[in-house]
Amino acid sequence: MKILGISAGRRNGNCELLTKKALSGAEAAGCEVQFLRLQDFKIVPCTGCTACIMRKYSGLQSACTIPDNADDYAKYVDLVLE
Repeated sequence: MKILGISAGRRNGNCELLTKKALSGAEAAGCEVQFLRLQDFKIVPCTGCTACIMRKYSGLQSACTIPDNADDYAKYVDLVLE
């Protein structure tokens, strides 16, 4: 089993320490664990252009107008879906 621990708090703050402690327990139980800190990712916020919604309702593949290489969103999503 794979477990991904995600922290959005301060570096070495309570959220991060507790997440790492839980992951170490899961690892001791035989799980494959990975930790990531959201602050380490550059994620461009949604602009609210609604292009993805319009494409979806038009029967086209829904896609964001922000280029894939503009941020680390695709990398983050891949880690979460894995």
